Amino acid sequence: MGEQSAPQSGPAPARARRRIAVAAAIAAAVIAAALLVSRWRYFRLARDLARPAARSDGSFEIERINGKRREKLRAVGQSLTQLGLGLMLESEGDSDGALRRYQSAQRPPAGVDPDSAGCWRYPFLSDAYALSARVQIKKRRLDDARRTLAEGRRRCPGDPQLALEFADYDRTVGARVNAAAELAAVMRFLSGRGAWVDARFRTLAEGLGRDLIEEDSDPRALGEFARLVERRARAAQYPVVAADLFSLLGEARMKLGENSRAQAAFREYLWNFQARGSRRRYIWLGAARAALATGAHESARAAALLQCARLSAADESLLLLPEAEALRRSDAGGLAPSVAVNPIARDYWRGERELTDGGLARAEALFLGMLAREPGSIAGLAGMERVSVLEGRPIRALWYFEKAQRAVAHMYYSILHEPLGRISEQLRRGVPDAALKPTVYGLTALMPEYMDVIWTIYGGILLERGRPVQARAAALLAQAHARPQHHPDWPFLVLAGVSAMQEDRPAAWSYLNRAQALEPDSLKAICVRLVFDRVDGRLADARRSAERLLKASADIEDPGLQSLVKRLAHPAPVTRPSEFKAAVKDGFDCGLSLP
Repeated sequence: MGEQSAPQSGPAPARARRRIAVAAAIAAAVIAAALLVSRWRYFRLARDLARPAARSDGSFEIERINGKRREKLRAVGQSLTQLGLGLMLESEGDSDGALRRYQSAQRPPAGVDPDSAGCWRYPFLSDAYALSARVQIKKRRLDDARRTLAEGRRRCPGDPQLALEFADYDRTVGARVNAAAELAAVMRFLSGRGAWVDARFRTLAEGLGRDLIEEDSDPRALGEFARLVERRARAAQYPVVAADLFSLLGEARMKLGENSRAQAAFREYLWNFQARGSRRRYIWLGAARAALATGAHESARAAALLQCARLSAADESLLLLPEAEALRRSDAGGLAPSVAVNPIARDYWRGERELTDGGLARAEALFLGMLAREPGSIAGLAGMERVSVLEGRPIRALWYFEKAQRAVAHMYYSILHEPLGRISEQLRRGVPDAALKPTVYGLTALMPEYMDVIWTIYGGILLERGRPVQARAAALLAQAHARPQHHPDWPFLVLAGVSAMQEDRPAAWSYLNRAQALEPDSLKAICVRLVFDRVDGRLADARRSAERLLKASADIEDPGLQSLVKRLAHPAPVTRPSEFKAAVKDGFDCGLSLP
């Protein structure tokens, strides 16, 4: 009593110090995040302005940013305004006016030393130099372009966009070795970056590489370039970049005549492409494969799908398709046969070349002419969508895009109403295992109302390729989506084949009988019954089925299918396991091929 407690000098002050330290760390993190967000806003706006589909003047975005930090961003806003106006003028064909705007964006604000106004202070400076050089190269003012690029590199050393324009300049003046070296610097930059790299920049780099490959006639130089691309592709940190580089590598190997190595590169490309996880791209790849596999390129549908795939940024994927590659490489002097005979396809590719060369008005005239001749032309609609994007008219572009997608869906409706035996034949012969699943996914995504038919065909192909477990899963999926008007017997035929392959004969007969109860005159069911009768030794029944099959298939024009039917029509007993598997395969080969 009467004693006073001593002041505590231990835990409380320590806790206070910790709280202060934590608060300081949080404040520092918030400030750093704010700076990063601000920087990201600049980058995003520059990326949008660098795209051909930039807004007409960019004023909305610029004013929105300037309204927040008007004083600090005034100089940057002025540069952005000049870039936006330059892009608008260039898209309208006024290249001289665009060049003046780009050069204006290169000048620092009044009172600022030009040597101190580098890229670290003005993040869009390299864009101004690169865009200026691009216009000068197009106008063949090559000395001016070289001076512009040299000045840009002095103020923005190591900038990849300037390296890309330098590569284009070197290619234009014939300095192919220098162009390859500049492109190597661009690839080195890309291989260390991920999906945030502007897609337009990646596309330009890949396009320039493709030009170098197509123009190079020296196998040794081309081989060295291919090795360089392969090193960069394998060093890439993200699938989105690796896929682009493996696509380029495949083209180089094809030019060198190394087809097996080209196929390996394209397989790597496909793997990286699928690793991106973008379902929409995956579906469009499958859809384009399906159209080409069904012979659609003969009526310019392949050209249309190439363009519609580009709407989903998947056009590079179609390099895996030899038919599409032949179409893409065609030019006015040597059109592929399937294009030369078709005016829609011919005008489509001429319009593509005009767009590449900057002739918007001529391209628009070609695409509108296609729509005048064929109002529902997918190629014409998709071409007009691209023209609208390049003109900076997003509402019109969206309208054409939606019409093109609806036309694609209608096209698949017509494909599926062709003889289904022909479709399954083309899928079986024209689509390898690696591409089969994306093809089926593409068809089911575009034609969900025919999902039962598509899954059944897929199940039959899997069964034919010796994968009964997956075939059963596909047949059950087909049953889950079955529609009475869409051959409801087909899934039961696939299940019958699965049971036969697994040597469960009672189940196989049960499924077959259910299929024939649903559609008694089905030629596919007759093929399967013929084989089952042979397996069970009922040769008299097998001969009756063979007679029905021969009579019903008398008008078939396919020599291979006729030969198969005739082979089945001379039934012999099945005694050995190897004969059993061959008989089941023949039966389903016939069943898949017949309508």
